[in-house]
Amino acid sequence: MSPLFHGHDHLPSLAELGPQLDEVVRNTAAVPVEQFAAQLMTRYFTTDWRVASQITDMVSVDTISWDLLPDNSGERLGDPIPDAFFTLQDIITEAVQLLQNAALLMQRSYKVTQSQWLTGLVTTRRGRAALTNGTIAQILAPSA
Repeated sequence: MSPLFHGHDHLPSLAELGPQLDEVVRNTAAVPVEQFAAQLMTRYFTTDWRVASQITDMVSVDTISWDLLPDNSGERLGDPIPDAFFTLQDIITEAVQLLQNAALLMQRSYKVTQSQWLTGLVTTRRGRAALTNGTIAQILAPSA
């Protein structure tokens, strides 16, 4: 049966995550932005260069945000979105901006069908080289 019919199988909604969501935000915010950006780069991106016709999904701030959360059932109609979720998105956006400013990532859109577009982040040639060479942390290191 569906989890809707079993109270013990119930996953909390985004609004019900409460302290778990706050903990994710605290832990994420505690990591220096350069280190967090390097972690995102190695976790969500690869050295592959896929042609547009082979791309079926893309990484975005939103997909990273949801991935970093504890298991949940998502948003429920009428539930408020917790401020902590927006804070998490801001922290991720800051790290993504650092990766973009270092020319490791870029925003890209691909037309999938006549009316559907995929939009998200892809690695640049420099980003793929940095992943291959393991030099992301050096590139992102703050200048003295």
